[in-house]
Amino acid sequence: MDNWRNAEKLLVVYPSDDTIVRHFMEQYLVQFGTGRRAAPFELISDIEVNDSLLARYPAMLIGHFSADSKCRELIDLPYFSWMNKGFSFMGKQFLSEDDILRLSFVPNARYPDRPLMLITGNSNSKIVAQFSSRNQEFGNYLLWDSWGYQIFHNGQRIMLGMLNDRFERDDVKSWEFDFRGKVIAHNEHFDFYDHNSGLSELQTDSIMAYTHRNITAFETVFGVTAGGPFAYHLLPSTEVKGLMYNNTDQSHTDMTLQAVYAVYEHEFGEHYSGTEMELIIADAFGYPKTLAMLKGLSATFNSKWEDKGSRYWALCLYQAGAAPVLHDILDADSYQQRSPLIMQACASLFTQYLLATYTPTEVRSLYNSATSERLMQEAEDYDSWIRKQLQTFEPEKQKKKSLERLQGFNFAHEGYNVYNGYLGSEARKSIDEMHNTGSNTMAIIPYSVTREMNKPVPFPIMQSAGSENDASVIKAAHEAQERGMVVMLKPQIWSHMGWPGDIAMKNEEDWSLFFSYYENWIMHYALLAEMYDIELFCAGVEFQQATLTHPEAWETLFRKIRSLYGGYLTYAANWGAEIEGARIWDQLDFISVNCYYPISKQESPTDEELLSGMEAVLDKLEQIDRRTDKPMMITEIGFKSIDKPWIQPHADHDEQGVNNDSQVRCYEAMFRALKDESWIQGIYLWQWPSYMDYYRHNPKGFTPAGKPAEEVVRKYFTNQD
Repeated sequence: MDNWRNAEKLLVVYPSDDTIVRHFMEQYLVQFGTGRRAAPFELISDIEVNDSLLARYPAMLIGHFSADSKCRELIDLPYFSWMNKGFSFMGKQFLSEDDILRLSFVPNARYPDRPLMLITGNSNSKIVAQFSSRNQEFGNYLLWDSWGYQIFHNGQRIMLGMLNDRFERDDVKSWEFDFRGKVIAHNEHFDFYDHNSGLSELQTDSIMAYTHRNITAFETVFGVTAGGPFAYHLLPSTEVKGLMYNNTDQSHTDMTLQAVYAVYEHEFGEHYSGTEMELIIADAFGYPKTLAMLKGLSATFNSKWEDKGSRYWALCLYQAGAAPVLHDILDADSYQQRSPLIMQACASLFTQYLLATYTPTEVRSLYNSATSERLMQEAEDYDSWIRKQLQTFEPEKQKKKSLERLQGFNFAHEGYNVYNGYLGSEARKSIDEMHNTGSNTMAIIPYSVTREMNKPVPFPIMQSAGSENDASVIKAAHEAQERGMVVMLKPQIWSHMGWPGDIAMKNEEDWSLFFSYYENWIMHYALLAEMYDIELFCAGVEFQQATLTHPEAWETLFRKIRSLYGGYLTYAANWGAEIEGARIWDQLDFISVNCYYPISKQESPTDEELLSGMEAVLDKLEQIDRRTDKPMMITEIGFKSIDKPWIQPHADHDEQGVNNDSQVRCYEAMFRALKDESWIQGIYLWQWPSYMDYYRHNPKGFTPAGKPAEEVVRKYFTNQD
């Protein structure tokens, strides 16, 4: 991979006997070939390419190459062979025009240090069609791939996996997918297809009864007969669902194919999104003028929407003052930019108001013909109706659990291929290893991004399959809680433009809008934490300028979160000016700090000097803690595996060498200093990765996982010192 990344130039080699691939690549390289990569591309045919070029540059071979093409000689792998009318891979023959193979970063048989990427198949037009559609979605996907191999059939990825260092298949990280499935149950509305879901007959019957109950309620209210049967696909896990369909939601619906794809894993409990009702309603009524009407009605006729139903969660939001205004619910752009949980719950409550105010026939007419402007005429009456609902509404928030002293890690979502992120099988192994260190808590960190440091802009909620999306947060929290660990949800903002602590608006109007956007984003996670009984919630991380200049805005936000969320609430201040100067703690259960204070300025300190430096840091924090009269959490602390991590623990220091001994020494000093500090309620080390061989790719990084410092953690977390 490094030879590919660092190449002076990349060759793109196409078959000379066909113009389809050449024309496609010419257009593609104009659009995407000048992206992040500085290296130029040379588009060249298999007749023109020569040994001099192949010996010097990596190459991407794309197309169906004829039997006499020299490109066929460049791939020499025991599990791959060219055939007269197809190819063989991993013991299987692929003879259809719809079969396409992609191999990434395999050795050139003639020049092994020049990696090759191969995209081939039995039809050049099919190859172009496959990657044209994918590149519209994924941009420069064609020029880079993190998978070792992929095989597509009829546009669907039927095999994929990783190759090990010897370019052999990694059996643990390889998948074959059954897209056809097997019909295991049937009723008038759905054919239920099983894709190795592992569901019992009793569970399948329960799903059928649940969907039938919801559809019957819809039919009864509106006096219609729902259509069908539609395909209802049952998948074994969100991991497999994400790898197959690039979607990890508990369920989603493809309106074009009129099919539902769902997972009923343990982490969801009774929380069902019920997207099949969108298909049922759209089939019965058509598509609405206003998106919120379809989303709202589908949740209204889902008795188990997020377990307690959409009415309950919407009223929780209105009671907390965290619900969007009706205009934002009805505006399609606003709806799609904000929290899908919050928007659907509130859209559902609005449709319940309509059903309480109008006849079902009138509501159907509004669904089919009412614009957002027409529906906005209901705003005043809707507000009055909500106030009446709230008069008798008593939420049952989660109850705070008694906490022992917490010790654990920030769990870092380091993999973006689904299987190595929060919801993947690699993460389960990683959480096991973390728990085995003696950890009794874990912080989950869903990120958002911003490109603006001085201008208010919305913060997107990550929803792509490989990201820190809701399903991945839910999965990671479930895995930790199954092991008896306490979970903190700690959403964070990241920017390539700088550190969140430097975000500063230019005027008060912009600050007001900044906090509005931030509230829209953070409330999504506060709601998620309440829905899934996550024990601790961190409402912000290192917004130094924002907390020091606008403490009252944070206190207002904390009150809203407190009204919605029943667990423990904190905020993670940065070390230095923020933790020493912020006055935002009144509404919170804990004062928390991300602690990266230097513990020595010396080039070669002794162990006792490191200990003394750490004790001085804790003395400073204890003085701050006494001012607030609240227990303190250290929400981040850690040291890199570099030569001198004690001088500037937070800095990159890429120029320093790998040094695991220095990390061990800092960990020893840290734990020795912390041992008898009872005023500290918990400590979250930075960090533990979502897959265990992460440190091989980042040996200088913070994680102690797989390094000698892991044993130091285990010694102190299990009281073996």
